[in-house]
Amino acid sequence: ALAEKNEDLLAAARSGDLAAVQALVKDGADIETKTSYGQTPLFLSVMQGRTAVASFLLEKGAKTDVRDTFYKMGMIDMALQRKHYE
Repeated sequence: ALAEKNEDLLAAARSGDLAAVQALVKDGADIETKTSYGQTPLFLSVMQGRTAVASFLLEKGAKTDVRDTFYKMGMIDMALQRKHYE
């Protein structure tokens, strides 16, 4: 089901599993799917410093202007706060 694929995509983006992210996107997972806090796969990959996953999602056109509702931060602020300077 799509909801399951989307959950898997969020988990793969968070953990930095590029192969899984690529497979799930190819299989129809929504690159703009969100956690309950509004974090997209790109947001999670940036937050965790998963550069390869973030680059892939950016190539696929993932939106960069996402703010989460938990930390109330944008992606760049989150990356800098966590010292992921790539």
